[in-house]
Amino acid sequence: MINETAEIKITDLENGNFHLVKGEYTPEEAAEIVSDLFSKKINFHNLKHFSQQIRFGLNDDSVSKRVQELTDAKTKAIEIIENAKASDRKVKIHSTIYIEIL
Repeated sequence: MINETAEIKITDLENGNFHLVKGEYTPEEAAEIVSDLFSKKINFHNLKHFSQQIRFGLNDDSVSKRVQELTDAKTKAIEIIENAKASDRKVKIHSTIYIEIL
């Protein structure tokens, strides 16, 4: 019995779902939330890439590709929100982060 309990606790500490955004918003609120989330992630990649360039002289093309993917996704998300605004509708956003220790 003790091992099963310990195993469950270890598993609980190795994985987790967290609701980052969950709710209904006006289009203006939704645009701000989505824009900020994407901008933070894009900025993270840009800063990491810049640091690698300065410190090691490395140029990672995969970072540029990911930044472009995120930029495109942000544009698409804002378009969807603008459509909601044009039709005077609210926006529901769900954003879950799943963390897993490998």
